[in-house]
Amino acid sequence: MYKFNLYPQPITQRLQRQKIYQRNKGFTLPEIMIALSFGSLILLSAVKIYPQFRQQVSILYQHYRLEQIMRQGIFTIEKDLRRAGFCKKNVSDRQ
Repeated sequence: MYKFNLYPQPITQRLQRQKIYQRNKGFTLPEIMIALSFGSLILLSAVKIYPQFRQQVSILYQHYRLEQIMRQGIFTIEKDLRRAGFCKKNVSDRQ
């Protein structure tokens, strides 16, 4: 059978290149603008929240250190009282 080619070879190659170009167009300007606005909103919210978060972490660390120092002091006082004979072996075993 005879194959009938409607277009000469150079025109079909040009159409194929145009199809490839249309598929690989990339992003449009509105898509880029929307993506940049969302990214900016996320970045601004993170920048706004970070100092508050850091302050909260600092306060929690101070509370943790205070509790640790208090436990150490109570443990030292308890140990001294046991050595002096004022406490039994277990403080919770009061009868």
